[in-house]
Amino acid sequence: MSLRRKSCETCFRAKRKCDLEFPRCRRCQRTGKDCHYVRKPAAATDFDSDDKNTENANYSRGGVCTPYLPSFLGPLGEIRPIIGQSRSWSWTVQQFKNLPAQFANNLENIFIRKDLRTMSYAALRTAFALCAAHTATVDSKESTSVRRVIDVEVAHLLASSSNDTLLQDLANLQALVLYQILRLLHGNIDERITAERQEEVMQTLCTRLLTRAESEIGPLQATWEAWVVAENIRRTVMLSYCVYCVYWLDQIGCCPFFPTLKELPVSTRPELWQSEGSSFLPQQDIPLTYEDFSMVWAAAPRRKLSPFEKMILVPCKGLDQVEMYSSEA
Repeated sequence: MSLRRKSCETCFRAKRKCDLEFPRCRRCQRTGKDCHYVRKPAAATDFDSDDKNTENANYSRGGVCTPYLPSFLGPLGEIRPIIGQSRSWSWTVQQFKNLPAQFANNLENIFIRKDLRTMSYAALRTAFALCAAHTATVDSKESTSVRRVIDVEVAHLLASSSNDTLLQDLANLQALVLYQILRLLHGNIDERITAERQEEVMQTLCTRLLTRAESEIGPLQATWEAWVVAENIRRTVMLSYCVYCVYWLDQIGCCPFFPTLKELPVSTRPELWQSEGSSFLPQQDIPLTYEDFSMVWAAAPRRKLSPFEKMILVPCKGLDQVEMYSSEA
């Protein structure tokens, strides 16, 4: 299914809600700007209704040009977001909100593997401490101090040298994803605005990391250690895009970078994430795109999903369908 947005060009580029009035929306009328729709809206949508404050709002679909992603991560594909499903939306948001606390409690989560050497880097050790501090002080006066330290750490990581190793770059990005989750989904308006402004920098870091992985690991991930690093990179980049996607869907009803998100790959062997890799062979895992993965899952026999698989399937299939078709056979 193609991803078609409904908002006019001006509202879409400004990342603002569009009331879909035709031939000119109210925002364009008020600002005197040209108002152009990709296609004529069927009817205006009332974005000021009480549904704005609930989690079952209908979401528009975005579409923009996107950068090329390295081939070792998989071919192209498409996804579609959940639309108007309050239970699915509540579940999705809560799962993302829980990721920093899971890392603080377990030293790992669905995109950070505990035994990977990234924990030896200061960026991830600091992120562990700050996630733990945020969890412990979320409702206290000390939370302000924690947020300020996070601001300083994010600024430091965004200014990190491009001469870092691949694992250092991965650790830096994993820490940044954790911090942006705290700011976008737990933070106040100032924190959210700051994180919004850093969105393009985050995407640049993702692209840079993928490019390095293509060059330094290669397309086959010929050893177990190489596969683990590549899978950590794939999952970290996926979650980096997803958290902003969840945020923008909640804020403006559309995600401007669905075309990039739909190109991101998913491992076909998620159970390898928990294994030790003693019998690993490169041909065991050929990543599929997000869209292809969801289609293959829907057509395959029922099976138990890994937490990461469920996390990325619910946004495009809905919680009810995922739970219905992912029980043990």
